[in-house]
Amino acid sequence: MKLRHFSALLAILFLAGCASTEYTPWQGNTIEQGTGGTRQVVNGVDVWKYGTPPVRYQILGLIEDKRDPDEVFGDLLNDVTKKALEVGANGVILLDASRRPTSTFTTPSTTEVKVRNRDTVTATTTPGFTTINYEETVRFQAVKYLL
Repeated sequence: MKLRHFSALLAILFLAGCASTEYTPWQGNTIEQGTGGTRQVVNGVDVWKYGTPPVRYQILGLIEDKRDPDEVFGDLLNDVTKKALEVGANGVILLDASRRPTSTFTTPSTTEVKVRNRDTVTATTTPGFTTINYEETVRFQAVKYLL
């Protein structure tokens, strides 16, 4: 029984530690005029969660982050803005976020029966449980302001 719980814990910890932040360059010369929105600054990079920067900007590429959704959102923004700085962006615009199941782990229910002198004294049933692991994908446009 303890081995099953330990195996489940190891699987959860392994999946929780998996995160990747990748950049794909934009093809073409796209310059846009933003209209404004909500801005948060992380690592010196403007993060636009709603709306767009109220200036002209060029789209440099797409930053896609995949991770376990139970990880802290601040870690996601930290990783995304570091990637943006690497490619010369001074802003990122949230495009979308999605979640998909990646695996399930089920433990069976168990019954423990204590018998004394051939008489049943107690029977205890512990229900099993199912853990579903997810991966969340968040996409941002990496942009450079044209002031």
